[in-house]
Amino acid sequence: MKAAFISSIAAITASLGIVATSGVAKAYDFTCSTVDGIGNDATRTCFTQLAPDWTDIFNAPLFLPQFNSSYGTLNSAILEFDGLIQGNAGFESRNATASTITVDLSGLLTLNDADGNSLLSLNPQQFYNYDVTRYDGSTDYAGTSGKTLEGLTAEDSGSKTYTGSELTSFVGTGTVNYSFSAEATSNVRGPGNMRSYVDTKAGAGVKISYNYTRKIPEPTTVIGLGVAAGLGLFSKRNKVWKKA
Repeated sequence: MKAAFISSIAAITASLGIVATSGVAKAYDFTCSTVDGIGNDATRTCFTQLAPDWTDIFNAPLFLPQFNSSYGTLNSAILEFDGLIQGNAGFESRNATASTITVDLSGLLTLNDADGNSLLSLNPQQFYNYDVTRYDGSTDYAGTSGKTLEGLTAEDSGSKTYTGSELTSFVGTGTVNYSFSAEATSNVRGPGNMRSYVDTKAGAGVKISYNYTRKIPEPTTVIGLGVAAGLGLFSKRNKVWKKA
């Protein structure tokens, strides 16, 4: 799911021209689809997401639909949580010698249930290393001793499977509510004589897959439908004969 999540988040952010506000994240409506399995088995999948926003983010709401028992018998539910960290960074080495500078883009992302209990935690992290010369005389985050970076990313994902009595809260006609929190841990490491900054955003995608067995009509229902269809056909033919 990770690649699809990253591309969909990017598309939504670009198309809506999202302007982030610190600590405020907006969830988008969920989408659902059903795929047939073997025999009477099927899987209904629903997905929602939060576009990347400035960290830190505290308890941003997310929700997904429950499984409607009219579809059949729920056998298991798989909850998937994808996390994305986006960042911009800049640094300028003011050191007297050449050095290597590391940008650590990372964060702690948590998916909680409606009661605030942690369900899944992620720690997306990506290191970017750059070799620079001694200070080039200009603190402009450019040149041979500095750099300005945009569009850095780090990703992580996790999942959890529910079966048996754990499925109770997933069955109904309402929603299952979650909350998302993100804490930035990004930093820039290098020589002692250095100026740097990191701006960090976090986003999330949450998917639930309901694996179930479709309801099979009762034999009496099937017979009843057959009889009704037969009577309808007989009535139609009888009208034709009377006209003749």
